[in-house]
Amino acid sequence: MQRCRARLVVSLCVACGCFAALAATASASPSRVLSDCNFHAQLTQRYSAGDLQGALSTMGADQKEYTDCYDVIQRALLADLGRIHPATIHAQDGGGSSFLTTPMIVLIGAVGFAAGAVAFLGVRGRRR
Repeated sequence: MQRCRARLVVSLCVACGCFAALAATASASPSRVLSDCNFHAQLTQRYSAGDLQGALSTMGADQKEYTDCYDVIQRALLADLGRIHPATIHAQDGGGSSFLTTPMIVLIGAVGFAAGAVAFLGVRGRRR
């Protein structure tokens, strides 16, 4: 009974951690878009059209005038909406070819590791 309870607790902790990581990757905001652009002078992640539009609407006048962020975000928004071909966006060349973002790849790896650990513990428990 103790082993079953311990396995259940471990499984629930792993599931909660996975959901928390998934929620963190899905909760981009216009301020994250602006911070990314200000820090890198390009967008290093993919953002939703709503986040890009929010970033354009909340961008301050100084930032519009003294940085290229307005143009960078506008091009990303147009590419996201399909109005321009993504190959024409030179400011976003990140070199990666994956359609998954880095946090999603890490999350998939963590879920795979957790599933393997639970399977290992289940097989190990049956042998005893």
